[in-house]
Amino acid sequence: MAKAIKKEVKAVEAKKEDKISFVCSVGNNVPDENYVFSQEPGELASAPDFFVKQIGTPVQDEELVDAFHKVFSPKDEFLFYKQSRKEIYSVVVPVKFATELGSKEDSISGDCQVHAMSFIAEGSVTLDSLSTKLTKIARNLNYKK
Repeated sequence: MAKAIKKEVKAVEAKKEDKISFVCSVGNNVPDENYVFSQEPGELASAPDFFVKQIGTPVQDEELVDAFHKVFSPKDEFLFYKQSRKEIYSVVVPVKFATELGSKEDSISGDCQVHAMSFIAEGSVTLDSLSTKLTKIARNLNYKK
């Protein structure tokens, strides 16, 4: 019995360590609840388990981040991520700017609004093509910098 309890405690601790931290485009950790929908007031929302696998990690390339900031203001804390093995970039939209997230959209707890941009092959993203796609996303959100 004691061994089973120890295994459960270790599993819970491992789950806590696996918790995903959102990082905005300037490198700061930001609260999950700013990006993840929560059905219940006061419920702590957190990133879905599949987030890193499907969305990736924050973009590190300074030129791409600068192009991102020309469309999305750093103060608004939009997230700019890239899948690790593919040329797919994503913009994770803060809940306050989301147009496709909420009770009216039948969202469930843990949902977040993500816009993905795909490029043909590794290294094929150019600043012009990225800027064009980012501008389309901003227009879709009715976002003005």
